[in-house]
Amino acid sequence: PGFFGRHMPQFLDENVKKKASYLPTVVASIVPFLIGLAIAYVIYGQGATSKYDVKIQTIKTTETYWIYLALVFLGRAVSIVNLLPAYFKNQILNKGNIRANPFIYKVMDGGHVLFDEDGVIGQYNRGNRSLHHMIETLPLVLAGLFAAGQVFPFPTFILISLISFGRIIHSLGYSYKGYGGHAPGFLLAFLATSILEGLLAIVFFKASS
Repeated sequence: PGFFGRHMPQFLDENVKKKASYLPTVVASIVPFLIGLAIAYVIYGQGATSKYDVKIQTIKTTETYWIYLALVFLGRAVSIVNLLPAYFKNQILNKGNIRANPFIYKVMDGGHVLFDEDGVIGQYNRGNRSLHHMIETLPLVLAGLFAAGQVFPFPTFILISLISFGRIIHSLGYSYKGYGGHAPGFLLAFLATSILEGLLAIVFFKASS
């Protein structure tokens, strides 16, 4: 049988027996947010701070700062739920383009079905995987766009532009270069999203104090 025949590739069978660690998932769900928060404080402190404070005061008066905290919590939930499958992925899918598979299907005769990763079909599959990855985080980005944009309009514009640019790089890299080619775009979008969350957190901290 071929690669997509009756059995998973041999290296997968071997790695199923290995235990992965939750530590990378925990670190990846906390550290980027803390980095984003630190950069957000720089934006707040070095930007139009007095204008930001006036807008934050309005949010304090209306007690709508809870919305900003809710978005931070939602962002952490989205991050954890997206990262948790990596714990299992690292036990079975740890080599190259095969990691683009969000699912492993089992047919009735016991074989498994994975994405075709070769040629134009592989590019098509990875391009769609990149699209789905964008959709996974898009609701939070859109909510953050409108919430953070009320207080930090220009920084929010820059961050959304970076997220957009990062997602385009992610799609092109994944489609044409394969697994690993998406990394620069992923890191750019991920960092910009973390900073956006940091701005939301700052609004809550300032308005609720």
